[in-house]
Amino acid sequence: MILDGIKKYKRDFSLSLFFSLIYDNSYYGFFIMSIFEKYSNNIEVSSEMFDYARMMIGNINVIEDHDQIRIEGIPGRDYSNDIFKIWRSSKIAGNLFTRIKSSSLAFHKFFAPEIIYTLQTALQQRKTEVNKRVLTKTIDELYLKTWLANTQKEFPNILDYSKLDDLMLHLLPHQMEFLNTYNSAIPKYNLNGYLLAAPPGAGKTINGLALMHCLRMDTVIIVSPNNAIYKVWKKTIETESVFKEPKKCWVSQDKKPFDSNISHYVFHYEAIDEALALLDHHDCGEVGIILDECHNFNEVTSKRTEAFINLCKKSRSNNIVWASGTPIKAIGNEAIPLLRTIDPFFTERAEESFKAIFGKSAQKGLDILQHRMGLITFKVSKDVVRQQEKPIVIPVKVKLDRNVSERFTLDYIKQEMVDFVLERMIYYKQNMKHYEDEYNRCLNIHQSTLTTKEEENNFKTYNNYIKIISKDYDPVQHKAEALYCNKYEDEKIIPTLSNQDKHIFRDCKSVVKYVYLKVQGEALGRILGKRRAECNTELVKHAGLENIISDAAKKTVIFSSWVETIKEAEEYLINLGFKPTMVYGGTNKEVSSIVTKFEQNPDINPIIATFQSLSTAVPLTVANTVIMLNQPFRDHEWDQAVSRCDRLGQDTQVYVYEILLDTGTLPNISTRSKDILEWSKAQIELIMPELSKKTIEENVDDGYYKVKFKDDNNTLLNFAENGLKTFSNFSSKVLNNSILNKYFK
Repeated sequence: MILDGIKKYKRDFSLSLFFSLIYDNSYYGFFIMSIFEKYSNNIEVSSEMFDYARMMIGNINVIEDHDQIRIEGIPGRDYSNDIFKIWRSSKIAGNLFTRIKSSSLAFHKFFAPEIIYTLQTALQQRKTEVNKRVLTKTIDELYLKTWLANTQKEFPNILDYSKLDDLMLHLLPHQMEFLNTYNSAIPKYNLNGYLLAAPPGAGKTINGLALMHCLRMDTVIIVSPNNAIYKVWKKTIETESVFKEPKKCWVSQDKKPFDSNISHYVFHYEAIDEALALLDHHDCGEVGIILDECHNFNEVTSKRTEAFINLCKKSRSNNIVWASGTPIKAIGNEAIPLLRTIDPFFTERAEESFKAIFGKSAQKGLDILQHRMGLITFKVSKDVVRQQEKPIVIPVKVKLDRNVSERFTLDYIKQEMVDFVLERMIYYKQNMKHYEDEYNRCLNIHQSTLTTKEEENNFKTYNNYIKIISKDYDPVQHKAEALYCNKYEDEKIIPTLSNQDKHIFRDCKSVVKYVYLKVQGEALGRILGKRRAECNTELVKHAGLENIISDAAKKTVIFSSWVETIKEAEEYLINLGFKPTMVYGGTNKEVSSIVTKFEQNPDINPIIATFQSLSTAVPLTVANTVIMLNQPFRDHEWDQAVSRCDRLGQDTQVYVYEILLDTGTLPNISTRSKDILEWSKAQIELIMPELSKKTIEENVDDGYYKVKFKDDNNTLLNFAENGLKTFSNFSSKVLNNSILNKYFK
């Protein structure tokens, strides 16, 4: 009778009434389900109908294959709705799952922790479309029948803690906790490494070396910024009291042959190819990798990041440590290089879904991403390593003569940028044919070198993408096309050109592809960048630097973003009898010896540096005073700079002096530096007044520039070259009709 019932309802394509009869009695439900499955071979029943049957009786089944996990018996579309109601984003469920059916779900194995997180979050909601018993059962089944079962187990130690006896020092509590976390998390989550997010001065160097020693790695490859190679890594490995038995360290900068008797190799960022050569020519055994200041590898498309990912793959390392005080600055896409190297489940398809959910523009679901990062990150609080009180920040406001300070106010610079943008857009309009001709000439030279059908097809793809970009470029919609073109130009076109044509092509391609962005870059550099540098250079002579340095309990470190500013500070202080030393791009190769002299010679004070050259990796506890001649654009740069002094080993209160221009109530580029980047981009677009549609079309309607009016709460104008679209709020104060007519008549 039961079999006849199944056949009947199968023929009617409806099992809902049949199973609703036994839904409230789980005993009969599972009894019916077992019969259903027993006779399934005699009945043509689709897997979806099985799933529907499971759903009706609350029977959850989880199946895991080589790259996906499927949940049968869960109302998939209802659960997708629950996710939308919680996070108010359709792209989370739309990309988290590879399949959403009325009675099943499927997803990449990588996303198992995210699925657990969403299920647990849904259980905390007052009301859900999916029955909470089903949610609970699903969680239980995932932990029982997938790789997540390992997260509930205890594994044998992967670290040999007895190797800590080989060290001359005892690890601090947070350092020991990192070892314990690594020892537990790696086997539980099937990882090939971990992220050590510890503030500068927390002892990441010793922590990384101790970990690799306890893992009994045959070879340790360290990828380090140039300024930390000798002063931090080589010194720690060879000369400091770390290992009881002295170890030798090979350094890429020494330009010596590889030594098979050495276990520790240090490569700077641009020498990763040499690390690959080491793997080619030597039997390295088990390889451990440490990436120092890993935030410099957050851009997945950069060549250095690609090289590092290749190093991790080629070495087949199962122990890769990413270390930084500020590892992820904007989350989202910045986590992709890390995940590629430490998580085998992070496949290409999983990466596509990850980017779709947590890309740079993601505003929803960040708590889901933070949960993921928490599973692969060991975070050390600054308070754990700080031996003194928090740094005391003292703003130093400097007044200049009005005729000098006026040109550094935002209103003044705004008008400069308005004039500059209009001038440059007209220039490119008048000379566009010349740029197009030179660009096409270079393309013809490159095309003449193509010999295979594949090369011709790649070149055809490039040209097709260029047509799309030059006609209607959108940085989000056309990101993949732009990346393809940039890579093709760098790797294929430019190598086929002469040195002279290489310069010509680089200049012309940006004009042809997106002239508006080129003008934006020119305005940022020639107007905004120039004025910021001038402002801070002018402040040097009026900030009373000599008093700050003389009153400091220890030595002083001075930072600026501009070389001309630190050179001005050096000259100013030399004239006052000080003996400063400098670190910038021109002296980066000598940074180790410069810092050593600063530490050991009592007469050398202060050390003056650019943020880029000295704000990371180098400890400077010999100083307790930091002077910021300008505010860096990003908060993490400020933190890194202060941490040169505010770190383990500092025995004196740290003071930070921020030099700021005082223009009263008028905002200026010194006091508003944290807002300046976004502001400046907007100003480039604010080049039209709030005019009527008719007025605009009368002035700009020659078939080349296209300006359209769009109704909104604020006036929005689409100002673009050949359809390039950039939107911004416009103010009538920026430009009046007469100026507009002057430039576009």
